[in-house]
Amino acid sequence: MKKLLTILAVLCLVFSLAGCSNNGGEQGNDGGGDQPAEEKAKIGVVVPDLNNAFCTAMDAGVTRAATEKGYEVFEYVTQMNPENDVASVELLASNNVKAYYGLHMVTESVGELLKNTYPEIGCFSQVQFDGAAAVLNDDFAIVGDQFIESLDAFLKENNIETAEICGIWIGNCQIEGTSENAQQKAVLAKVEEYCKANPGISYVQSEYPSDSEAVANTVETLMLAHPDAKIFFCHNNDYAISAANVISAATADTSEYFIFSSEGDDESLRQITDPANPYRAASVADTEETGYLIGLQCVNWIENGKMETISPARKLVDWRNS
Repeated sequence: MKKLLTILAVLCLVFSLAGCSNNGGEQGNDGGGDQPAEEKAKIGVVVPDLNNAFCTAMDAGVTRAATEKGYEVFEYVTQMNPENDVASVELLASNNVKAYYGLHMVTESVGELLKNTYPEIGCFSQVQFDGAAAVLNDDFAIVGDQFIESLDAFLKENNIETAEICGIWIGNCQIEGTSENAQQKAVLAKVEEYCKANPGISYVQSEYPSDSEAVANTVETLMLAHPDAKIFFCHNNDYAISAANVISAATADTSEYFIFSSEGDDESLRQITDPANPYRAASVADTEETGYLIGLQCVNWIENGKMETISPARKLVDWRNS
């Protein structure tokens, strides 16, 4: 009986020691005792309003990229409150966010925090500010290429060899150094190149109406001053819709008119599908896909310590594919 009890005691001791050895292995390969696992970095999204379609689509794109790469996403809505905008950086840091997409209103204060207090956090910003690791660069050379591609197809399809082009731009295009001015120059460079290759096509005038209501008078004036001006490049979809309304009211036959906009919404797309409408084409930004590309840059920051500037994803929508 004593021998049996001794054997049982020895077996209990062996199993007890084996159990202690396994626990120690799970605590760390270096045998250094209880070391908590390092929390994995997160990717953040800071926007003013998640009920806004643009913000929602951007958030969805960033989240898609983060999820694909195995990262959790932390979202913060500033509700257009400047104090929340600044506080968002502290909140990101406390939640182990190391890279994020930010649509900030108070860029100077946010930039100071990122540079001086949290340089390890990379911000991919919607707008340029000192302290952002990267910024979205809306390269309008792409828009210019899409305008020329669609215009050329339209002219050939309708056997049009002579026509005049007018540009309807927002006011900031007139101010050197602004992003809008750079956008105009990029488009006009493409137009000039096309006109040189096609002598029957010429660019005749730029106008800068104050708003979409002023576009109506502008287009009426252009139609009188330039009877052959049947091609209109519009800097935004509101301008294009206004121009289309004026032209449709002024002439029963709009078959030789071509209106293009550098952006598009549901109403733009509806008008483009109407063969009788002179609004023929738009360069439409794919916001969700742009968010996805930004999300990949956030991953790049976490894994490689850098972000690269990207251009928004754009697709040409015109009478051929709408």
